[in-house]
Amino acid sequence: MVVFNRCCAILIATLVMSSPALAAGDETPAAATETAAPIALSAKALNCKRGEAAMWGGEAAAKKQTCVTLTAGVMSDEELYEQGKLLATESEYDWALEVLALITKQDDAKVLNYIGYSHRKAGRLETGIEAYKKALTLDPNYVQAREYLGEAYILAGNKDLAMAELAEIKTRCGEACPEYAELQKALTAAN
Repeated sequence: MVVFNRCCAILIATLVMSSPALAAGDETPAAATETAAPIALSAKALNCKRGEAAMWGGEAAAKKQTCVTLTAGVMSDEELYEQGKLLATESEYDWALEVLALITKQDDAKVLNYIGYSHRKAGRLETGIEAYKKALTLDPNYVQAREYLGEAYILAGNKDLAMAELAEIKTRCGEACPEYAELQKALTAAN
């Protein structure tokens, strides 16, 4: 039994050390498998400066995130979207807008949704509402944009329009939908 356990331990250690990502102590636990996406950090979490974003770089064996200067073409639209979204959810609204502005495909509902979110949270309510409306023109079933639009309507003092968005969410994904629950909670808190 001892020989078997020692044999297995040596085999496991060999496999771990032969994996470049695991042997190097890579920051991304998902890097051990080619199919799993690495966990992304925001530019804020990496202590980047305004005007920079966090990007995966380096050779495949030692891939890690680094700060890069925000310029057109330095990152893919998807990478820019993910960084903008992360920054927006970390209350870095203007920084998020800088990143989202570099996305080449601005007529994407999810991009417009986070542009709206960032403007709304930064206090530019009307600009946020317009971005949400554009997102919903492109994708009327995008319930997260409907939730955020409803929350913007509440802030604007128009609960009737917020109720209309709640009804649309219910129609599109039901009362069990998280967006329905969030908007309903915001409406209840506004009363």
